[in-house]
Amino acid sequence: MPLLAGGLARYDHPTFEEYCEQWWEMSDRHARYLIDAAAFATLIQRNHSSVPIPARETHIRPLLSASNSMTTVSRCGAMCLPQ
Repeated sequence: MPLLAGGLARYDHPTFEEYCEQWWEMSDRHARYLIDAAAFATLIQRNHSSVPIPARETHIRPLLSASNSMTTVSRCGAMCLPQ
């Protein structure tokens, strides 16, 4: 099965881990942190434009670990964020 990145199939790396290490020189874990943080920041921006978006992924990570996954955050949507 090809690696999917941004909706495009990538055949040059057999796994997401290898893609991250070879192309971006980072672990797949760190790449997933960045992906989840970007999704969470987008959720904040769309639903609460007055809430300042954290400047770094490390500022968002505790919020994600509190929810345990982006799936949980996505399900609860705006209810998880302050009004």
